[in-house]
Amino acid sequence: MKLLYKKLSKKKNLVIIAIFLIISYLVYTEITYSPLNKDELNSIFYSYENVKKKRSKDFIKLDLHGDRDEIYEYKVKKGVLNTNFPISLKKWNEELIDDKSIVSGWKKCPLDSSTISMFFLHRLKEGYGYRSHFLESNLLVDFRKAQDNGDNLYCYIITEESYYFFIYCPKKNILYYHIFNI
Repeated sequence: MKLLYKKLSKKKNLVIIAIFLIISYLVYTEITYSPLNKDELNSIFYSYENVKKKRSKDFIKLDLHGDRDEIYEYKVKKGVLNTNFPISLKKWNEELIDDKSIVSGWKKCPLDSSTISMFFLHRLKEGYGYRSHFLESNLLVDFRKAQDNGDNLYCYIITEESYYFFIYCPKKNILYYHIFNI
């Protein structure tokens, strides 16, 4: 009986260790994940010394980067913004930018009413509690403030599948990147 108990106990410990390792891996990949790769950063900036993800907020919280509604904040060191981004792009995030896509070059904040309606009105139609998220996250408070700051710039890409929204804060050297799958 003791031998059977020891075997079961070893299996139980192995299962607990395996579960712990899987959970640790999932947490690590979520924390270190960044949707902007080097090629995409080179499209946004003519040059930069370093770009590091500081914070992110995932509104869906169910998946590992499939369907998305996420905001990322990046600290940009010595970044020189590409003023032609995203106008000259043919593809973004593996999605083709074609004549059905809507692309806006960099504009000064605050956001105009048509941009607000394109990016935020859909949330009201879906009954999405977007405003409540602003109360629970400092990132979203900062993101909202960045939209209203006249020193900042914004641009966007809307494809058949996704919305991509960017705010660059040159005085703070911060880039906000919002991804929303339609």
